[in-house]
Amino acid sequence: MENAVKSFEPSIDHFIRIIGSGIEIFGVLVIVIGIVWSTNRQLRQPISEQDADVYKIRIGRSLLLGLEVLGPISLKRLRMNCQS
Repeated sequence: MENAVKSFEPSIDHFIRIIGSGIEIFGVLVIVIGIVWSTNRQLRQPISEQDADVYKIRIGRSLLLGLEVLGPISLKRLRMNCQS
C-alpha cells in the first residue's frame, strides 16, 4: 500500500504545482485588469482632485485583491524554495 501511494506522489505533486501556478496567474491578472480598468475610467472623465483620489483608491483595491490571491501561494512557494 505504501508503495502505491509513493508511485502517485510525483503526479500529485505536479498537479498541485499546476493549480498553484494557475492561482498565481489569476492573482496577477486581477492586479493588471484592475489597473487597466481604473486607468480607463480615469482617462474617460475630466481629472479633478477628487477624481485622482478615487483613482488611487481603485488601484489600491485592485492591488489588495490581487495580493490576497497571491499571498498564501507565494509564501508557500518561497518556503519550499528555501528548504531545497
